[in-house]
Amino acid sequence: MPAYALPVASLTFAAPSGTAYYTDSIPVVLTLSLTTGTGGLSTNIFGNVIGLTGADINPFLFPNVPLGIEGSDATRSSLNVFYECSGTFTTGCGGPPYDLTFNFIFAAPLTVADGSSTDLNYLFFTPTGGAAPPGRYSFTNTGIIIQVWDDNATDPDDPTQPLHLADVVIARTRATDANTEFSRDVTATEPATWGLMLSSLAVIGGIMRRNP
Repeated sequence: MPAYALPVASLTFAAPSGTAYYTDSIPVVLTLSLTTGTGGLSTNIFGNVIGLTGADINPFLFPNVPLGIEGSDATRSSLNVFYECSGTFTTGCGGPPYDLTFNFIFAAPLTVADGSSTDLNYLFFTPTGGAAPPGRYSFTNTGIIIQVWDDNATDPDDPTQPLHLADVVIARTRATDANTEFSRDVTATEPATWGLMLSSLAVIGGIMRRNP
């Protein structure tokens, strides 16, 4: 049996729904949760994932990896995220109606203990041109990966670069799971105004009840 080192993990959105003003930048935060009993996730001071094995890497090898090179030939790795260009926040991989900016930094060394969860800054959606049309926006497809390289081999498509062996998926959002659609109802009414309107309605309602 191959020896696997990676934990079983799930990925959700920390605040999957809400409301935003049409000129606001919208932050997206991911919650990575490790299943109890399957191990932790750690990196060293250089960002390499500790304990990553060839068996973890081999199922994710890119098709252009030369014959004879395997996951066990990896020399370094790093954590990263991906965004599948889908949903209604962006047109393809960019605006309009929103431009996408990654806000993702894995501080090294990193330790996520077995059975624990951690929140990770992921990206910002910023209204293209400063304002987005009011409406409901959503997307679902994202994930956390380990990018793996072999510095002793060169990339067949660019011999000046080391060989990028694989992107090993740790966890990804799935449309069939809870909290895996990120959505915002975008309005042209400022949040401070909502509170004022509600307060005014409450006062009016109170007056009406006292004066039937």
